[in-house]
Amino acid sequence: MNAGGKVLIIDDEIGPRESLRMIIKDRYAVKTAPNAVEGLKLLSDEEFSVILLDLRMPHMDGITALQEIKKICPDTEVLIVTAYASVDTARKAIQYGAFDYLMKPFDKNDVIKVVEKGMDKRSRTRELKKEHTELRELIDERTKELMITERMRKELFENANDGIIIMNADAVIMDLNQRACELLGYGKDELKGERISSFETGESRYLWKERVAKLLQGEQLLFETEHYTKSGSKVFIEISARAIEADGRKIIQSFHRDITEKKRLQAQLFHSQKMESIGTLAGGLAHDFNNILTAILGHTDMILATEELSEDTMKSLEVIESSARHASQVVAQLLSFARRGNNEFSPVHINGIIENTLSMVSKLVLPRILIRKNLDDALPAVAGNATQIGQVVMNLIINAKDAMPAGGEIEISTGVVDINPARMGTLQNVPEFREGKFVFLCIADTGPGIPEEHLPHIFEPFYTTKEKGKGTGLGLAASYGIAKNHGGEITVSSKEGFGTVFTLYIPVPE
Repeated sequence: MNAGGKVLIIDDEIGPRESLRMIIKDRYAVKTAPNAVEGLKLLSDEEFSVILLDLRMPHMDGITALQEIKKICPDTEVLIVTAYASVDTARKAIQYGAFDYLMKPFDKNDVIKVVEKGMDKRSRTRELKKEHTELRELIDERTKELMITERMRKELFENANDGIIIMNADAVIMDLNQRACELLGYGKDELKGERISSFETGESRYLWKERVAKLLQGEQLLFETEHYTKSGSKVFIEISARAIEADGRKIIQSFHRDITEKKRLQAQLFHSQKMESIGTLAGGLAHDFNNILTAILGHTDMILATEELSEDTMKSLEVIESSARHASQVVAQLLSFARRGNNEFSPVHINGIIENTLSMVSKLVLPRILIRKNLDDALPAVAGNATQIGQVVMNLIINAKDAMPAGGEIEISTGVVDINPARMGTLQNVPEFREGKFVFLCIADTGPGIPEEHLPHIFEPFYTTKEKGKGTGLGLAASYGIAKNHGGEITVSSKEGFGTVFTLYIPVPE
């Protein structure tokens, strides 16, 4: 059944082009083009909601085609189609306005989902533009009235929920309201006379020259950016800007909305979806490898039971058996990450698990490491698997020890926390954290901390910052899977030079 919306597929290879068409033809009206030139011709006559664009094509490459498409129909969502070898180029395309990318070979469900997302985003963008158009029309009307009544001008300008900044044709701040001052953390006198680009982060500050040129040519811009505040922190801003003429000169009027919380939630949601996808993949791989290892171990045992074997053959078979059993342990960790391990739960006491684990690992961490305990004696029992939780505790302690080769401190604390909407905003990477009471287990170290760029990947299987040969990259992945298996979460907080804190949350039975 056609769900509405039109899709254009641009790909010079008929195989992928037809595959994509067959997947979505029952849901959307679909047209295809064998190259970018033909695709752009179609765009001049028809309007498409979503375009599936191959990166590598003759006559015109995907990046150039993307830029041309955005000039002709900026509202159309473009999904890049690429092979694994071109994934970096696909990511670059997102910087030029692409919505997302699809990897070859395609998965039917992934294609449908990403096209649906593109349709939804285009619909939301149009609604947002409509809202901003209505807002700008309202502001235009109010601006005329402000010329008549100074008091009304101050009321509308100063009490707006969004920051409002008035700039000259060189993007130098002429005036701004109190909300704009609050967003940047400066007083009005400090901001007047400054270029707006001086508050931009990274390379974005060099984009204002291009933005101003577009505004002065009559374009209305809606974009997201980051600004530095006076304290040195960053704030995500959505800016809606246009140029207007006043007293015979053009000035730029921009509305600044704080979307820091929105971006944080988007990042958390993306992280959660990514980890769920990796978990599904890891579970499938582990299941297949388990079957293979079962066959290897079974046949090895049968051969070892044969008496007529040479000593060298026996040694080789023992090596095979040992390697296969080690591989089965890796598979078990993958299954823990994928939440497909042992689900036999019983009432367990976290403090007891901690003490038992410390008795086993104390020789590994002492005397270089000082362990401090701050355990809540009134901690309630939780439904769980003592072996799995003990594995998490051991993984986190060993990781903390490895992070401090010259010595340091590990603090282990437990307690009960009531998770509510206000507290959820302080927790990292847990967008689906449900409300209720949780027992928490916190393990903090005084090590060098984890670089910010590593934090989003810290729970992914086989991702490790340790030297080659010193880690499998499965310890934290297994801990993540065990936390999910218990209906809980595990979070990480770290800053270079200030140590690392891992916190495991397990729900308290109602």
